[in-house]
Amino acid sequence: SVQDEQGRDIIDVQVSVDGKNILQHLDGKTTPVDPGVHTFRFEAEGKAPVEERVLLSEGDKAKKVAVVLSSGYGAEITDFLPTYEILATSGQFNTFAVAPERKALPLVNGSMAPTSLDFVPHFSFDEYRQVVGRKPDLIAVPWFPNYTPERDAAVVEWIRANAGPDTQL
Repeated sequence: SVQDEQGRDIIDVQVSVDGKNILQHLDGKTTPVDPGVHTFRFEAEGKAPVEERVLLSEGDKAKKVAVVLSSGYGAEITDFLPTYEILATSGQFNTFAVAPERKALPLVNGSMAPTSLDFVPHFSFDEYRQVVGRKPDLIAVPWFPNYTPERDAAVVEWIRANAGPDTQL
């Protein structure tokens, strides 16, 4: 993200890749860019332009896909983070955090008290379908704070729609 002097996100940022303008403003959504070496340029009014040369690696398509879910109201920290870390560092999975919406979500402790740690999932449910485009091989469902089938119906429906015959839950 691009931030002002007070640490607040700046939305009106033009982003170009290899001299081609790809965004007029930041919206938090994933923007596809082919793997390889690219020069990114970020321009915001009143700020000096920033350029950075980056090597983007392609996700390993041979790896299985693991999804660690969050409800739209967050997840329990000691259930969510270790699960994500174990899967991501195993080398066996392309691992993604996924939730109904891509927004900051709280991680709470087992007593439902805030931990002061929030996270933004890699993808919303819709973005996962658009970007990853396949059902996950593994779906991890951590404890959700104040879960109810009615309130968290979107999560239950996503699991039903994305759990294939070979998916591990």
